[in-house]
Amino acid sequence: MRLRRLALILAVGAPLLFLLAWAAVNAWLESSGGRQQLERALEDRLGMPVELGGSFDVMFLPSLGASGTGLVVGGSQGGEPFAVGDEYEITVALRPLFDRRILIESVRLKGGRVIPERYERRAGREDADAGTAIDLPEIEQFILEGVDIRLGRSGGAPVRVRRLVFSEFAAGRRTSFELLLERIGRIHGWITVDPGGDRAELEAAWEAPDVGDVSLHGRFDFASRSGRVETKLTLDGRTAGMEAGFRQDESGLLFPDMAFDLGGQSVAGTGCLLFTDPPGLRLRLAADLLDADKLAALIPAAQGSGDEASWPSAGQDLPFDLGLRLAVAEWRGQGAVLRDTLLTIGGPADCPGAAPMSAEQGRSRPETPVPENQ
Repeated sequence: MRLRRLALILAVGAPLLFLLAWAAVNAWLESSGGRQQLERALEDRLGMPVELGGSFDVMFLPSLGASGTGLVVGGSQGGEPFAVGDEYEITVALRPLFDRRILIESVRLKGGRVIPERYERRAGREDADAGTAIDLPEIEQFILEGVDIRLGRSGGAPVRVRRLVFSEFAAGRRTSFELLLERIGRIHGWITVDPGGDRAELEAAWEAPDVGDVSLHGRFDFASRSGRVETKLTLDGRTAGMEAGFRQDESGLLFPDMAFDLGGQSVAGTGCLLFTDPPGLRLRLAADLLDADKLAALIPAAQGSGDEASWPSAGQDLPFDLGLRLAVAEWRGQGAVLRDTLLTIGGPADCPGAAPMSAEQGRSRPETPVPENQ
């Protein structure tokens, strides 16, 4: 009999207790004080001013938190915001709520835009050796869905992010991430940001559409806005790779030294990625010797003929405007040899601050066809 009473009390009391707790949390979070505390908690996590505008609804299941519209990050003192979310979901830890404190566990933004150049880094405690440290956020999960990443401080050159997930991010800790970009593919791997927030290292794989898996390794110095990136592609036993240093200025990313290994064939030069809309990739490259037949086996789009060196399908349907100038001292293909050849694809290949390429450079001159083994 007592067991039945206990079971009845639990059956009735547990839902009532649940509803009372939900009502209390709901009333507090939906009040202006709860919203303001949630904004302050987000500011502590993200290190920038946060404003929750528009609708505001409490979530109790499957996780405790709030959802709404119109989240704005950054933009202090009348400046432009770092991020604007059309919709948001924020989950919080339960136990701190009993002390009327909010501890953010995860943030999800759907729609809107993020402009990385507008990130307002907040100074933390002073370090005698490293100068002013950066107070980076520590967060269990951060998710972007259907958001435009806009390159450059003016907010041009949008890159559509279908999904970006960081899990258990903290400075000095190897953090997993997954990035799905429209027309570019899926990138996933690990990123480590040093405790000062000035440097980062990236280890990732890029599942490039119609190409294959490309390994990525990057080192970034945020203080000098420079770094170095290495890529490697293995396709049917053949490999291709690139190594390039870069620095950022107002126009975009500048690559003062680029080196390509195309299945054992070397190409080098300079380039830039301009933060225009759409982005502009400009490359000025040179090679002593290129074998078009070997290149075609590695890159199906590359073709060559005895009369003319061409690359007919390259540059089509790319997520950026391509301008390529490739000067080749000796170009071989299909039994023919071309000397001092200049291949051009797309528009101008000149970058800001670089001397324009001479129109006389690389005048093409067909030679008598020679056997492949000569």
